Formats: sequence, structure tokens, C-alpha cells
Amino acid sequence: MALLAFAAFGFFLHHLSKVRARKRRRDDLLTKYGDEAIVDRIVAAKMWQGMTAEMLRDSWGEPDDIGSDVYKTRTTETWKYGRTGRNRYMNRVIVEGGVVVGHKQR
Repeated sequence: MALLAFAAFGFFLHHLSKVRARKRRRDDLLTKYGDEAIVDRIVAAKMWQGMTAEMLRDSWGEPDDIGSDVYKTRTTETWKYGRTGRNRYMNRVIVEGGVVVGHKQR
């Protein structure tokens, strides 16, 4: 019986630390961006056109790969997420000038 209570208490402490970490992350993002609507979208792992590259990193994490194309007047990066095979990815996000301008999902 004591072992069961100890296990339940350990589970409770683990759950509590996860809740605190999520709250701390949300508070940090709110301090960083100052807009609850943006923070809600980032915490929900959303992606949208017009978000900055930094917001994308905060939302989806570091990309699995980044490809870039250099043109005369601009550089376009393709951030690749969700590797499914050799040079195959579930999501490709197009970033120009530090801003998300498009998305391809397979």
C-alpha cells in the first residue's frame, strides 16, 4: 500500500513539474512577444503566413533541414520538418527575409 502511495505521489510531482514548465514557457513567450493571441498560436504549434522565423522556431522547433535559393534580389529558405525518407519531409515552410511566406504539406 505504501508503495502505491509513493508511486502516486511521484506521478503527481512529475505532472506538477510539467504543468509548471508549460506555464513558465508561456510566460517567457508572453514576455518575448507581448501578444497573447500570438503566444496562444505558438503554444498550439500553429504556423501562419507572416510569422517571423523566430516565431516558427518557437512553435515547431528547429527544422530537420534548411535549403536556400539565392536570387538576384532575395534569398528564399525552405525549412523542412518531419523527415519521412531521404530528402522527403512532411512539411516545407518557405521563409523570405525572416518571414514565413508559404507552406507545403505532403
